[in-house]
Amino acid sequence: VGEANFTGRITAVDDAGVTFVPDIPVKKGMRPKTGEPVTLAFEQIRRGTVEVEFSHIEHTDLDLDFETGSEAAGEED
Repeated sequence: VGEANFTGRITAVDDAGVTFVPDIPVKKGMRPKTGEPVTLAFEQIRRGTVEVEFSHIEHTDLDLDFETGSEAAGEED
């Protein structure tokens, strides 16, 4: 992909890389546009910044099967 900078929303991450929907630059005052999903292998990514946005949460199937701190440490209730 070269020396390009990308801005967009991450939609998936796996062992091989990151898939995201890029933001397409538009003229000031126009509604933001999004492109087609792009997958980048981790080897292609030199640097990245991630921001967490709570105001734009959409319905998604999240895998929330995780352990709390005490369960992960092997403690029982």
